[in-house]
Amino acid sequence: MSSYCISSSAGAISNRALFTDADQYVHDLHVALVLSGIHSFINQPDLAERCLCIRTRAMPNSQKIPEEELAKELEADLPVIFRGLLDLIAGVLMHLADIEVTNPERMIEFVHWLAAMEKVHGIPVGIYQAEYSNVLHEAQLDSLMENLLAAAIIDFANEHMKNGEWTGTATELLNKLNFMAPDGTMRSYEWPKNPIALSKRLNSLKASLLTQGISVESSRGKQRTITIKNLGDNND
Repeated sequence: MSSYCISSSAGAISNRALFTDADQYVHDLHVALVLSGIHSFINQPDLAERCLCIRTRAMPNSQKIPEEELAKELEADLPVIFRGLLDLIAGVLMHLADIEVTNPERMIEFVHWLAAMEKVHGIPVGIYQAEYSNVLHEAQLDSLMENLLAAAIIDFANEHMKNGEWTGTATELLNKLNFMAPDGTMRSYEWPKNPIALSKRLNSLKASLLTQGISVESSRGKQRTITIKNLGDNND
């Protein structure tokens, strides 16, 4: 999963040559990945934040054609498709230096391209960017709800917090979450078994929870505490 994240947002992986004691090799990665499946399988919020989810509709039987015929139609359309992509890229490159970013996201270079595409297509600033943000946040929410701890924090923030804020120790928070948890949840390997495990898992969920308007902060004092705030629509 980490390799997917690295390759989608640019990074590097390192290893040594097989069966040798040679120096370490570093491979730069930055490619577009297509992950396809019938069911939702992206259950890590960090990966979901780097994905553009496209949900397709079922094709009517009347429109289904043999694969050979589909390949011929695609081959006939490829020149027009390729020219269209080149024209779009050329237009984007012309406008990249003069864009207005309204919805910055983690994949910020892609947001810059969307802002330039708005200029190419002559539409109001922020339309494509806002749609992209909505898609990302929906994907984040789907992945968070697949995570037992994240789902419990979201439920706790939305339903069981007075005045939209709660502060306490990791032990107190775990006791509250254990009390709220449905039967069988605490037996899952995904569920933190102690306050230390809870703190560690919360750290990995902070950025993703913030996209849903839930802030999680940890203090470092004589007594370490956790503060959870329900920010509502304000997740800046």
